[in-house]
Amino acid sequence: MIFSWLEEVVRYRGAAHAVVQRDTYLSFRGLVHRAGRRMKELGALGIGGGDAVGVMLGNVADYLVLAVALDRLEATLVPLAPLCSGAELDAVQGLVPLRAVITRPGAKVLERGVGERAPHSPAPTARSRLQGSLLSCALFPRPAPLTEAASVVFVTASASGGYERVSRTGKDLAGEAETLALSLGVSDTDRIGAALPFHHPFGYVVGITMTLGYGTQLHLDDDLSARSILARVRDSDLTLVPVSRTLLREMCELPAVRSLQGAQVRFLCAEGAVGRELAQGFYRTFKVRVHGGFHRPATGLVAVDPDGKSPHTVGLPVDGLELRVADDEGEPVAQGRRGRVLVRGPGVQAPGNSLGHRPGERWLETGERGLLDKRGRLKLLARTDDLCCVEGLLISTEEIRAALRTHPAVDDAAVFLGGADGHGPGDDVVLEARVVTHARVSPERLSGYLASRLSLHKIPEHIEIVDKL
Repeated sequence: MIFSWLEEVVRYRGAAHAVVQRDTYLSFRGLVHRAGRRMKELGALGIGGGDAVGVMLGNVADYLVLAVALDRLEATLVPLAPLCSGAELDAVQGLVPLRAVITRPGAKVLERGVGERAPHSPAPTARSRLQGSLLSCALFPRPAPLTEAASVVFVTASASGGYERVSRTGKDLAGEAETLALSLGVSDTDRIGAALPFHHPFGYVVGITMTLGYGTQLHLDDDLSARSILARVRDSDLTLVPVSRTLLREMCELPAVRSLQGAQVRFLCAEGAVGRELAQGFYRTFKVRVHGGFHRPATGLVAVDPDGKSPHTVGLPVDGLELRVADDEGEPVAQGRRGRVLVRGPGVQAPGNSLGHRPGERWLETGERGLLDKRGRLKLLARTDDLCCVEGLLISTEEIRAALRTHPAVDDAAVFLGGADGHGPGDDVVLEARVVTHARVSPERLSGYLASRLSLHKIPEHIEIVDKL
């Protein structure tokens, strides 16, 4: 389905720039040509329909090429963090057995010995350098093909402390792109800055899906720092940039920055409410408003603040999606009353935590508590489980606690959200941990230990050694 979108775009924008990365330009027609060559190469390696392929790369043009090539092969793309740990790759292999992983040569996570891998996680049987690139394709023993026709599968934290897979079909992705386009008025004249990594579900949708499906122009940069992104906004006249609250705050803290007054850029923070303090500070500095929003892998975009003037909320529910604030039995509560946030709609995945209190009803639990204000805007209040949202990604505090407890010097640990109060909309929350040890070990060593087992965004910002919890 992704390839069919691109074919349509090529008919009227074939020579237009699809991807801009520094001084390198790739047209939509060139993207189709490169994807065709890569499809043949991957097919010759034995990758085909029903196979799941992990892509462990940063924000590079090859990511879009691979997305199109795998779609033409009817294979499924599984985004992996570039610094994915061994434990995380094992978890992915347990949920989505991979036929291959495409990454830069020398990825240490693929070099592990028998004792370093989970029993279900096989070692690569062959490696091949992909032609005309710096990419390497590691092949695994062929697993059973995926039963669902998914375009992409995201592996995200589950409330149990483990992981779950979220499958998105081409139809789901097309629906997300259309929702975003209608909510913010996105068209093929927009220039999108990829400020979120592509393994981030919202970064994937805004960057890859919008470019391939709507013919927008995508600007890439290896440097995702606040200063670099602001420079790209000015130099390339970007019109849409997906961001995290952390990135917004870092932009505000930069010394001697110039206003963006008059620029047509829209900053979209879909991890939750921006918060009044941060939104007002950003507007004072740059004279540009930030649009808050609420996006999750299993739901797509749920709500968005279309004018950026309600930063304490995540905005209005998007068209085509039903949203309910409900009591513990799933019944709707009155406006202004707190409850569990449920959603349903054509693109909403319905895993085991769906509610069906009436015949034909299938409401998805988002895991959030919230309320609808008198203007119908959604305000998120707290999670209903042990998951927390950091940099727009759901993570399990239990997973981090379990990783800490595997250290030989650690007796027990607690992981929680610190900063502000840890729950309010727009709070600048950070992960913190308290650890009880029976031998001397520094917080720095514990951070390094976690870095070998978890992705960087899961490492607590502060680790405190205590006598008891």
